[in-house]
Amino acid sequence: MTNNTIAANSAISLATYPNLKIRSWEPRDLVQLLPMITEFLQVGHARGGSLLPTRKNALVLYELGIYGAEMGDPCLVLTDLNQIIAYIEWCCPASVSSFDLAYKTLHTWGAYTLPKWRKKGVSDILRRRGLEMARELGYECVTGPVHTTNERGIQYFCEEGAWPTSIQFEYLL
Repeated sequence: MTNNTIAANSAISLATYPNLKIRSWEPRDLVQLLPMITEFLQVGHARGGSLLPTRKNALVLYELGIYGAEMGDPCLVLTDLNQIIAYIEWCCPASVSSFDLAYKTLHTWGAYTLPKWRKKGVSDILRRRGLEMARELGYECVTGPVHTTNERGIQYFCEEGAWPTSIQFEYLL
């Protein structure tokens, strides 16, 4: 490993960084999470996504994450001395869980890591905990988009045994 880069699915753990803690989203996180969610939306929009990086959309995703955390789903933050450095937002709101699906499915809505913490394996810590929680909660499948330019995200999930099921497209009329 070079440049402090840790390969996907390596043995990195919370023991590697003793000040890091994982916990569920809480209402008090709004001030820290809102800029991170906005950045997540900005990056997605710059990659061609149609979800605009507006305050309204950031608040909708924040509220969805709080709902998911209250339901016990893995809407998690990773903190360094109480500063949020990364998050994942995996939950199944009632409107989505109403569908008849082949598997009890958990949906991913977003993830973000502060730039200075990227390529250090911290997102892998959150993903691993999210997958553990999903199994503990009785989910049978996790599904969600990973942008084609997110090579680490694709690599991580493929090494975990995931497979791409489709390509999302946008067609402007």
